Amino acid sequence: MDQLSYMIDIRRHLHRHPCLSGKEEETAAWLSARLEELGYRPRMAAEGTGLYCDLSAGEGKPFILLRADIDALPLQEQTGLAFASETPGVMHACAHDGHAAMVMGAARALREAGELPCSVRFLFQPAEEVGGGAARMIEEGCLPEHLAAVFGCHIWASVPSGVIGLRRGTLMASNDRFTVRFLGRTAHCAMRREGRDALQAGARMATLLDRIPASLPPEEAALVFVGKLQAGNVYNVVADCCELEGTVRTMSAAAREKAEQELKRTAEGVAALCGVRAEVDYSRQYPPLGCDGRVVERLLELLPGAEALQAPFLTAEDFAFFTEQAPGAMLLLGCRDESHPEPLHSAAFTFDEALLAKGCDAFCRIAREDWGRYLSAGRCL
Repeated sequence: MDQLSYMIDIRRHLHRHPCLSGKEEETAAWLSARLEELGYRPRMAAEGTGLYCDLSAGEGKPFILLRADIDALPLQEQTGLAFASETPGVMHACAHDGHAAMVMGAARALREAGELPCSVRFLFQPAEEVGGGAARMIEEGCLPEHLAAVFGCHIWASVPSGVIGLRRGTLMASNDRFTVRFLGRTAHCAMRREGRDALQAGARMATLLDRIPASLPPEEAALVFVGKLQAGNVYNVVADCCELEGTVRTMSAAAREKAEQELKRTAEGVAALCGVRAEVDYSRQYPPLGCDGRVVERLLELLPGAEALQAPFLTAEDFAFFTEQAPGAMLLLGCRDESHPEPLHSAAFTFDEALLAKGCDAFCRIAREDWGRYLSAGRCL
C-alpha cells in the first residue's frame, strides 16, 4: 500500500470511531496494534488513553518528539462523508484524526529511512480538547531524558490549503477559565431595595470585562469572554445569585498575570458597588504556545510551502506544555479552499486528505535534521 493510502485508511478508521477526551482507550489500543505491525514496541500511558514509541538512532543520540492529539469533540457530525462517525454525538471536528494519521505515516516512512541524526519519539496524547493530556503525559515521564526538540502539526482552517504556517515566538494564546459568582438577597421586585440584586451585578460585570484587554500593553492581543450568564428563578423576584463563566486569553506570562488580577479586582469592585458578595474561581489551563525562533528559522528554509505568520491566534493548544520542556514549533498546515470552507469545531468540518502527505513529508524532513547540533550551537547551521 502506498503511503498516502495508508494514512487515509488510518484517518478514516479514526474518523468512524471517535473517542471523547479522557476516553480514548479504544483509539489508543487500535493505534498501538498498528504500530506493532510496523515493528514498534508502543508503551501505553494515561491509563491507556495515550501511547508512545521510539525509533532509535543509536546510543547517545538525542531525541526529537513528533506529537499527535487523538481525542474527538461532542458534536453530531453533519459532513455527509461515507466514513462519517458511527458514534452518535461524537466526531473528529478538529482534525485530530488527520494528526494521528500523519504521525503514523511518519512512523512508517522513517522506519525504512536508514540512519537518522536523532532518535524519534512518536507520541499520541489524549485530552487536548479539555486540557491536561499533554501535562499528564509529561508528569508520567513520557518524554525522553535527552530531548532536543518537539514538533506538532495542526491542520488549520484559517490558512490556505497546502501552506505551512509558522511563527517565531507566541503562536497561540494561553487559555484560562473563570467563574464569577455574585451572591445577594432575594426580595419582591416591587421592593427591590430590600434585596441585593446579584443579576444587576452580573450584567455590570459582563460589560466591564471588555475593558481588561485595553488595560494591557498595546502589543498584547488578549480576550476576556463570557459565554454563560445564569441568574434568578422567578420573573418578579430579585435574584440572589448570578454566575458568569468565561475564558481569558493572553499572549505572555506577564499579560496573563495582570489579566487575572484585573478580573478579580473588577469583580470585587462590582460587588462593593452593588452591595453583594463576589466569589471568583480562576483556573489556569494552557500556557501560551511559544515557538523557538531558531527552530522556526530552520523550518522556513527546510519545508516546502512554509510561510511566516505575522500575527498569533487567540486559540489555545496544550502542545504549549511540550514547548515549555524543549525548543520546538507547531506547524499549521492550511486546509482552507473552496471545497472545504468550514471552520474547525464545525459539525461539517473536513479536509482534503491529500494534505496528509504534506504533513507526513514535513515530519520526515524534520526527522532528518540534526536538531541537537543546531540548537547546541545556538543557531541553525
